[in-house]
Amino acid sequence: MLDWDFGIIKLKIPVFHRKNVPEIYLEWKNKVEWIFRCHNYLKPKNFKLIVIAFIDYTIIWLDRLVTNCRRNYERQVDTWEKMKSLIRRRFVPSHYYRELYQRLQSLSQVERVLMSISMRWNLLWFKLMLRRIGRLLWLDSWMTLIMI
Repeated sequence: MLDWDFGIIKLKIPVFHRKNVPEIYLEWKNKVEWIFRCHNYLKPKNFKLIVIAFIDYTIIWLDRLVTNCRRNYERQVDTWEKMKSLIRRRFVPSHYYRELYQRLQSLSQVERVLMSISMRWNLLWFKLMLRRIGRLLWLDSWMTLIMI
């Protein structure tokens, strides 16, 4: 039986550094979401914990974002979902997902080529086995004729 009560375990929200590598943001986001799932935090608490995890450029970016929202009389960012989309827009380039899709396509093409090679290999192996079986049957029939 698994114990899913992580409420008593202290889990620290990992800090978020501004990096130009989208994989770092995506890995950080996944870690944070798992922590939220384990602790069942309330939505406002999630947002506050995320803000605490910002350092360096990300805290400056957030400060500018809040200032611009106040200046333009826009609604403040106050949930993890909104923050997630803003961070993704800021730190994951728009072409990133397109490049991932292209990589996936190239992997699919490689997989198809490998599948074709594998099928050819299996067909050759099958033909070889049929020849061996044919020779054995041929030898067996000759042996039967010689014995008679």
